[in-house]
Parts: sequence; structure tokens; C-alpha cells
Amino acid sequence: MSLAGLWQVEAVIRGHRVLNGLDLGLEAGEVVGLVGRNGAGKTSALRALLGLVPVTHGVARLQGEDVGLLSSRQRAERAGYLPQERRIAWNMPAVEVVALSTPFLPGPESRRRALGALRDVNADHLADRGVADMSGGERARVLIARAVNTPGQALLLDEPIAGLDPDAQHFVLTHLRSQ
Repeated sequence: MSLAGLWQVEAVIRGHRVLNGLDLGLEAGEVVGLVGRNGAGKTSALRALLGLVPVTHGVARLQGEDVGLLSSRQRAERAGYLPQERRIAWNMPAVEVVALSTPFLPGPESRRRALGALRDVNADHLADRGVADMSGGERARVLIARAVNTPGQALLLDEPIAGLDPDAQHFVLTHLRSQ
């Protein structure tokens, strides 16, 4: 059974077909990069896997289950997601942003895990800083920590190294491969 996949998936957003007959199967432990021109549907494919873009034909599955039949909580428990957009509306401390990835854990456990995730991406020094007061690269690390901190087995990252300097890109890619 695959960890995640799209089979003969079609999706339409605001009358525009964004996916047409896409097949993609992901197994546990695989690191896969989707490459293509702008507007080719890479982000839409990730969002369809998460149930964030409705599938109009075919099926999207997470851990063998149709994402269209899963609740928001069940999807959140199965997959971590780093969106391409890096904006955060509130100037929350980094540790609180990362803790958002574990809303079903008690507060102290969620905070402990969040601090560990920040440490794993060399961003623990940012724990108490507001994300609006950070550089784009610092904010990117915080959001990567949030995605990695999700309890799910699947980790879907949309342009994970965008906005990072070359050293940080290398570090993040190496860290992600070790997950």
C-alpha cells in the first residue's frame, strides 16, 4: 500500500482544469521532487493529495484512504504540509507557530515537541521571536520545523528551500533526507 497517491486525478479550480489524468504513487521513505514549468500543477497535485483541492475525477489517497472521505483532523494527522506561500498573519513566537502542527496534544507536550523541531532545523534560537520580526529565511526554517513536527507519516513540502541561503538549503535538504 502506498503512503500517498493520486490515480487518474482531475481537478478544476474556478473553472480551470489544474490536473488532468495525473498518476503519482509515493511509498514510505521515498524522497520525490515534482519538477515542471510554472502553472504545470505541481502545487495543485500536493494540495489534491491533502484534500485541499477537490478532485473531480479519480482518487487521492493518504495511507490507503480516500482523502475526500477523511475529516480535516484525520488529514492533519496523516500528513505534514509546507505551503509555497510563507505568510503568517499574526506575529506569534516561533515555538507557538511550530506547536500549531500538533493541536491534538496537551500544551506542554506540544511545546516540548515544537522546541525539538526548531532545534532540529537549527532555529531554536528563534523560539521566542515573533515570526513577523524574522527574515524570510528564518521564517522558512520555522515553517519547515512546523511541517516536520506534524505527527503524520507523509511530508509534503512545496518549494522547501525557497528563500534560504545556500548553506541553509544544504542543511535543510540533508535534514529532510534523514527523516
